[in-house]
Amino acid sequence: MRISLYSATQSFNEWITPPHPKGCPFNLYLIISSAVASVNASLVFGKRFDYEDADFQNLLHLSAESALLAGSPLVQLYDTFPSLMKHFKGPYTTILTNYSKILGFLKKQIEKHKKDWDPFKHSDLTDVYIGEMDKRRKKRRCCLHYEQSGSLYSGPD
Repeated sequence: MRISLYSATQSFNEWITPPHPKGCPFNLYLIISSAVASVNASLVFGKRFDYEDADFQNLLHLSAESALLAGSPLVQLYDTFPSLMKHFKGPYTTILTNYSKILGFLKKQIEKHKKDWDPFKHSDLTDVYIGEMDKRRKKRRCCLHYEQSGSLYSGPD
């Protein structure tokens, strides 16, 4: 795994250098966040997403928007009083919507992996996760769960 991580980061090193005309301003945040997210995606999903990929850019946008909204006072009130605040509209509804879209993306990736999954060859973290689910299911002591609704959660042993 260490060699895989090293080779992944080395191959992404060339992508960090922005292709822009000299002397023109550019947004360094987008370049670095895309590079880091792409390295993480290659470790988790076993493939690198192209920086222009619409799904990948949407995922980055949803994540950044949710992180920005998480600091708002209304979201902090929602965290403190969820049963009261659920009756009002606020930025937390956007965060919850973004979260369900991100879970939908993860569900789609897990389903793709399940089709090609080889129990004797784990090439990324999703393969390991599916293997662990399969092993636990066979033991009938399921503590990692993947529901058809797309929810990922763990329970006690």
